[in-house]
Amino acid sequence: MSSGAPSQGVRFGRTLLSTGVGEVIDQPVQAVVYAANKRGVMGAGPAGSIRTAGGPEVEREAMAHAPLELGTAVSTTSGHLEERGITAVLHAVVVPSLGESARLGTVERAVTATLRLADRGKIKSVAMPLLGSSADALEQERRAAAEEVVDSTVAYLRRESSRLERIVVVSRFEDDVAMVNEVIQRARDRMWSR
Repeated sequence: MSSGAPSQGVRFGRTLLSTGVGEVIDQPVQAVVYAANKRGVMGAGPAGSIRTAGGPEVEREAMAHAPLELGTAVSTTSGHLEERGITAVLHAVVVPSLGESARLGTVERAVTATLRLADRGKIKSVAMPLLGSSADALEQERRAAAEEVVDSTVAYLRRESSRLERIVVVSRFEDDVAMVNEVIQRARDRMWSR
C-alpha cells in the first residue's frame, strides 16, 4: 500500500470505512479532521500539517470559535488545502490544551459531533486520524485510539442516516494498517452484523 492510499475498506450501509497511511491532508477526501484543543490553537502532528498547508487563516478561524467545549467539533474553511480538493477542516475538540491527553469518552463525543457536522455540511468524504493518540504513542495506545475512533464511527453510522460515502481512518505508520483494518472488521462483526 502506498503512502496516502486508502485500503479497500468495509461497507457500513452507504459508508465505506477504510484505512489510510500518512497525513490526513494527503488523503483524497473532501474534509480533514484533527484533534483540536479548547483554544483552537493548532500544534504539531496533523494539526501542524493542516496549518502549514492550509495557511494561518484556518487556525485563526478555529480560534475565533474559542473557547471550544470538549467533545464537540467546529468546521472551518480549508485555506490553501482547497487546491487539493479539501473544502473543510473539522476540528474535533478532544484535549483541553496543547500537549494534554484526551480523556475516555471525549473522543467518542467528538467523533459523533464531527461526523454530524460533516453530514450537515453535505460532506461526502472525511479523513480522520487516530484521535487521542500522539505521534510517539506505543502500539497498544494507537490500537486503543483506533478502537475508540472506529467504534464511535460505527455507532454513529448505526444511529444516523448518514450521507457520508467514505471515511478514511489515517495513521502515520504503515505498520498500523493491518491493525486498523482488523479493528474495522471486528467492529463490523461485533456492532453491525446483527
